[in-house]
Amino acid sequence: IVKSLSDGPILLTFMSERTRHPAYGLFGGKNGRVGKVTLNGRPINPKRQWVMNQSDRLVLEVPSGGGYGDPKDRSFYSIERDLQEGLLSVQKARAEYNYDGEFTAVDM
Repeated sequence: IVKSLSDGPILLTFMSERTRHPAYGLFGGKNGRVGKVTLNGRPINPKRQWVMNQSDRLVLEVPSGGGYGDPKDRSFYSIERDLQEGLLSVQKARAEYNYDGEFTAVDM
């Protein structure tokens, strides 16, 4: 989220990539997610100039990279580590990685 600290309007120039086509996954990995640029809740063209006023809200959602290898082959240890660090929910771990552990917050 970007907030203008200027007293007046500012000119923004974007050249954002991967807003239409995600990065491809390799060797069974899933594709990444596309990025998005919104100004006051409305999607804007990521490859042009825009005027941003002090009261405007600019949100940049950066694209992710593609996955590498079949998610079902991910190690149990790596999944548990991501759960402990809060990078992954148990529901997502079960859906994406066939996680069958009984992870709870107490395990942290």
